[in-house]
Amino acid sequence: MEGVLQAGRSGDIPRLSSTCRKEKSGRIYFASFYARMAHVFLLKLRRQFEQILSHLHHHTNLHYTKLNTKLLKWHEEFHQADQPKRWLMLKKPLIFIVVVLLIVKFFPLVIPPKIISSFPANNSGEAPLEAKIEIVFDKGMLTSFTEKNFGISPKIEGSFSWESNQKLIFTPKTKLSRGQTYIVRIQGFALSSFFIPLLGERTVKFQTIGDPRVILSSPKAEALEDFAPVTVVFDRPMIPLTTATNSAEKKPAFLLSPNVEGEGRWLGTSAYQFRPSERFRKATTYKVIVPAGIRS
Repeated sequence: MEGVLQAGRSGDIPRLSSTCRKEKSGRIYFASFYARMAHVFLLKLRRQFEQILSHLHHHTNLHYTKLNTKLLKWHEEFHQADQPKRWLMLKKPLIFIVVVLLIVKFFPLVIPPKIISSFPANNSGEAPLEAKIEIVFDKGMLTSFTEKNFGISPKIEGSFSWESNQKLIFTPKTKLSRGQTYIVRIQGFALSSFFIPLLGERTVKFQTIGDPRVILSSPKAEALEDFAPVTVVFDRPMIPLTTATNSAEKKPAFLLSPNVEGEGRWLGTSAYQFRPSERFRKATTYKVIVPAGIRS
């Protein structure tokens, strides 16, 4: 058994080294092959690019030569012509220049108008209930046509006003509904000042501000200290920035159940804190109740 094992080892070593040499030479061959292919490809690409440049250069010189020959010929004929013929020779170039200038100046005016911005913005949320609806066009509009084709769903009554003739302002007679989605549409033929119809996006969709939400409360569901204050923070201002004597600031933002004697006050405009004047009862679960329909 020992002789067989030793023989196997002495015979395997040359075969392994030979295999390694073959794999190494194979990798070198493929690397060299791909390098040559890349070099050939780059040479072909360079030749094609040089041919294209040569072709462009040839055609540019050809057109320049033709144009230069025509201008020289026209200049010579112009100097040899009498006054009526000179006028005829100048007529076509002058008309061409005037047409080009008119196109450059007035072409933007015949492009169809479009809505470039609005307030509230399209697909926005948290729009104020007192918001005026504003739509801004990129061109002056025929105000009467635009107002007739203005629509809002759900329907609300209101009045129109304009800033210049590009900004339409719709002022609702009453506040917008809370948490409501409104869709404003410009329907039919709303025309620009040059009688070009409005194209593109004609709809503005937005949602008004909803009911207030509690975003932070303290303490959480842990054991209360005897006189621990209870604080609730809302996601928006709940009272105006007025003096502490204002009755709105004395109105509690929440109730405790079971009832606890104490005093509450607003910390700024969006946080309300209640400080008990009596100890919390031991082993008692208290609930903080924010009244339904509370308004900001």
